[in-house]
Amino acid sequence: MYLSVIIPAYNEEKNIQATLEDIFRYLKSKDIDHEIIVVTDGSKDETADIVSGLTNTIPTLRLIEEKVNHGKGYATKRGMLEAKGDLRIFTDADNATTMDNLERLLPYIEKGYDVVIGSIALKGKQIKEG
Repeated sequence: MYLSVIIPAYNEEKNIQATLEDIFRYLKSKDIDHEIIVVTDGSKDETADIVSGLTNTIPTLRLIEEKVNHGKGYATKRGMLEAKGDLRIFTDADNATTMDNLERLLPYIEKGYDVVIGSIALKGKQIKEG
């Protein structure tokens, strides 16, 4: 498998479905062999139920449900350790950084960088709010 997308999620019932559908649509359109892993981190809302319900329409989706909140770092690490992709990325459940940004990261991976970090907290950033 080429790509694993890890999404730590805490109380994201309002965002998670649209985010997952957008990620899957993009990766499928690019014919990228992938898996999408959502790690719910002690959510008290319907996040896990929504993700679980989407596994029929998003066949590459997998849910890891933590019953206790351990924090975003823990959830991200758990997803990374469970992932099977040669390339592993994480993104936020609110889709603040859309999957098409992958195209901006891949040239650095192809040059041999082991880690590539994208951030909206950089000087010169471009944030589109919709």
